[in-house]
Amino acid sequence: MRYVGKPIMKKARFTRSMRRLLLAGSIFLPVLSAVDAPVVGDAYVASASPGTNFGSATSLIIAPGNAGLVQFDLSAVPAGATVAKAYLRVFVNKITTGGGLDVAVVTSSWSESTVTFGTAPTSAAPFVSNLPLTVNNVFLFIDVTAQVNAWIASPATNNGLRITPSVAQPATSAQLDTRENTLTSHQSAIELTISAAGNAGTTGAAGVAGPAGPSGPSGPSGPTGATGPSGPTGAVGVTGPTGPAGAAGAVGSAGAQGPTGASGPTGPTGASGATGATGPTGPSGAAGVTGATGATGPSGTQGLAGATGASGPTGASGANGPTINKFNMDPTPRSAGYTIPDTDTFLMYLVNNTASTHATITLPHANVAGKMVILIAANTAASSGITVAAQSGNTITSGSGLSGSTKLMLISDGSGHWYMLTTAIIQ
Repeated sequence: MRYVGKPIMKKARFTRSMRRLLLAGSIFLPVLSAVDAPVVGDAYVASASPGTNFGSATSLIIAPGNAGLVQFDLSAVPAGATVAKAYLRVFVNKITTGGGLDVAVVTSSWSESTVTFGTAPTSAAPFVSNLPLTVNNVFLFIDVTAQVNAWIASPATNNGLRITPSVAQPATSAQLDTRENTLTSHQSAIELTISAAGNAGTTGAAGVAGPAGPSGPSGPSGPTGATGPSGPTGAVGVTGPTGPAGAAGAVGSAGAQGPTGASGPTGPTGASGATGATGPTGPSGAAGVTGATGATGPSGTQGLAGATGASGPTGASGANGPTINKFNMDPTPRSAGYTIPDTDTFLMYLVNNTASTHATITLPHANVAGKMVILIAANTAASSGITVAAQSGNTITSGSGLSGSTKLMLISDGSGHWYMLTTAIIQ
């Protein structure tokens, strides 16, 4: 009986102990569950179109000069949970040029609706290099466990991933489905296996405690394990650009002018000198006697007319005077800034006036009385006409004319003065 009883008692005590452990200690049993982290942003950027946003495209076009960007929502991961395994899932819709892909963590924020090549976010060195890309219409699965756990530990760093042709095979070109591709619905996602603590079960009633068994001997202490190697130091992040210099402050206004000092008093007026006495008027002399008028003498007889002298010889002919056509015109249209020479015999001048500008012509010296100058605008451009200027020492009297007209007529008095007589249309 002693031999049989001991095993039975031991078995009973073991059963009771396991029941208590299962009931009271069930919170320590690990529970595994699967969760999908959905994509919340996917776009690609292209160096060939640096200012264009491709956030609504149905494919991420991965090609030379391009990069795909994807970002995921991890809010479904319970607080306190640990991600045992995480895989990035992308669908390869089309391969134009086979090769490989590089995948890197994005290190600055971006928006699907606004990101362009010119505003693309920064990224770290690739953690996946030259992932083979050779088959169309398949899902690719990429291990991102370490990256997802880092995002859970620091949610502000969850800026997603960057996918590019591999450095080893830069000609790689392919298309990956986006969430806007409703034809296939093969949008990207992160598949997570979560290791979390199970829920505590209801505590059962405590069983009757059996007698304590004898303490077993203590086992020897195991050897201390070797210290693991230190992980590599992470790459230094890219230095951000220097911000622009602030604008210079406005210049302060001038201080108010001080008041004018009071005028000094006016000095006294000097006294006027005395007027001298007027001398006496002298006496008037006596008027002389007027003599009598003498008689008119008789007229003498008219003398005989003298004989006519012989005609003198004819004098030599004088030189011909200058031939002048009073309507002669300068054949060359003159531009603004032209000075009419004093030796010109032209009456009329054409003037090159340009749009919104009055052409200024300088008159000759007003040293010939009656000399006339007529200026006519060659163009009918809006807000455009003719103005005139005088030589040094000369003047212009506007009279009935107006500078800025399309026709001006002036006449010289020969003494340094020009008179403006008439005008035509004012533009």
